[in-house]
Amino acid sequence: MRIYLLALSILLSSSLSYAKEYGTYDPKRILTVSESPSGKKYGFDTAYLDLMLNDLALHAKNYPPKFDTPQDQQRAIRDVKTLSGMLDILINGPTPNPELLVRAGYLNSIGYNLDINKKVPESISFYNKSTPVHLVYFKTIPKLPCP
Repeated sequence: MRIYLLALSILLSSSLSYAKEYGTYDPKRILTVSESPSGKKYGFDTAYLDLMLNDLALHAKNYPPKFDTPQDQQRAIRDVKTLSGMLDILINGPTPNPELLVRAGYLNSIGYNLDINKKVPESISFYNKSTPVHLVYFKTIPKLPCP
């Protein structure tokens, strides 16, 4: 009986040691401003956005989301809401960037898994807007890890 208890405790402790907590991010860092002789230039750091999306995907790509602590989940929800608002502004122009459309759709599907405003119809519309050109740009998006 002791061997079974020991084996069970080792199994439980080893499975918990592989858990990864959700990182601490600053979504405002995605927006960049650089000074030049002709004035300020505004940009968007897609590498940082992809870093955040990859971490969110580790925890909330599927339903139900899996976080180590409730604080991690609340931080992820706050990040998804902030990123969603930022991307909504960037993609609601007459010619939105197809790469951002795909990322916005993916972010909204993660938001759906986190029970944020049930954004699946919005995700589908982002993907539909990007359909003619997203296959060209899809290769530039980093591969997301699969559990």
